[in-house]
Amino acid sequence: MLWSAGVPLPQRVFAHGFVTAADGVKMSKSIGNVVDPIDVLGRCPPDSFRYYLLRGIFGSDVPYSEDALTMMHNADLADTLGNLLHRAANLTMRFCEGVVPDVPAETVFDVSVLRWETEAAFSSLALHTACELAINAVKDINKYLTDAAPWNLKDDTRRKMVVVRSTLEAVYLAAHFLAPFIPATAAVIFQRLGTQPRPLWTLSSDFNQLGVGTVVQSGDILFTKFELAKPVEAPVPASRKLIAPAADAPVDVSRLDIRVGVVLSVERHPAAENLYVETIDLGDPSGPRTVVSGLVKFITAESLQGARVVCLCNLKPAAVRGVVSQAMVLCASDVEHTRVELVVPPDGAVAGERVVCAGFPGQSDEQLNPKKKVWEAVQPDLRTTGTCIAAFRGVPLTTSAGACRAASLADAVIK
Repeated sequence: MLWSAGVPLPQRVFAHGFVTAADGVKMSKSIGNVVDPIDVLGRCPPDSFRYYLLRGIFGSDVPYSEDALTMMHNADLADTLGNLLHRAANLTMRFCEGVVPDVPAETVFDVSVLRWETEAAFSSLALHTACELAINAVKDINKYLTDAAPWNLKDDTRRKMVVVRSTLEAVYLAAHFLAPFIPATAAVIFQRLGTQPRPLWTLSSDFNQLGVGTVVQSGDILFTKFELAKPVEAPVPASRKLIAPAADAPVDVSRLDIRVGVVLSVERHPAAENLYVETIDLGDPSGPRTVVSGLVKFITAESLQGARVVCLCNLKPAAVRGVVSQAMVLCASDVEHTRVELVVPPDGAVAGERVVCAGFPGQSDEQLNPKKKVWEAVQPDLRTTGTCIAAFRGVPLTTSAGACRAASLADAVIK
């Protein structure tokens, strides 16, 4: 029609995919699976809804579901971004009297590379890629802060201040790249850091944007976590059904009920200073489990709070100094047991999902018999690979979202 009318034809057509229901069926009024966005905005902040759509809508179909929105809100916005700002502000109050300290900052991520990659993503209309780049920068900041662990530095006041300054600078920079996706939240971050945003091309790569002495505000948490909607009676997935092992069942990783978990709370053991008592969501219909872990020397309670973990769930419950432990958090450890890291599931794996191992398809025991010593026989073959992937006899331990792994410990034992 345009050509016949003598109107110049477009050189590019802008389009995005369909929004489908969780089962992949295109939303349609006739089918009755349409979601009213006004109703959704009545239950969640606009930034969360906007972020969820922009993470995947442009250029591909997006299966919309309340559970997917909830998991992305909790993982990326509440746990990753919100927790980071809360920690950074509190550490500033604790170590720097609530102001940006007068020390040089360290480089947490490469601003120039992030800016170039973001510009390239926007130029090709890959909005989801630009969004992922921004949230990955926030994850880099979280890793920097966890690795630096200023709360463990007893007498090195200057080092604490350097870590705080670096974290604040990194949060300020990352907020610029998040602003197109969560504009209201980015505005709150700039306000709490006492510094207005700047054009991207004026941002320095030297992490020196914040004025020395600028007051940092704490304030309320950025995002309140959502609860996943649970059906009244949910059938147990086939992958989670536990049966008694046959007499000739092989002794391998399939006998272990290993699941993805989320740490809901962490406290010191009332009778043992080197132990934590955690409450962990492991997808049980009966609710979270209590787990006792000897991780005090290796992982701070602050970094363990809200962490996504991998747990062995079919050990016989045992009392540990008066507290019954109902599972075991799996960790990678060096031979000397001087370095210990959590084995963590990939992004997208949900609490309660079973961790499996290709080539070992058997069903888990309902409960491991301590007398059969199955765990003791299997554990020596659990190790991280040279690329830190958790594996059994060299075969990765995986979820539907990918392989589980340690942060940096390669060729390490898992126990």
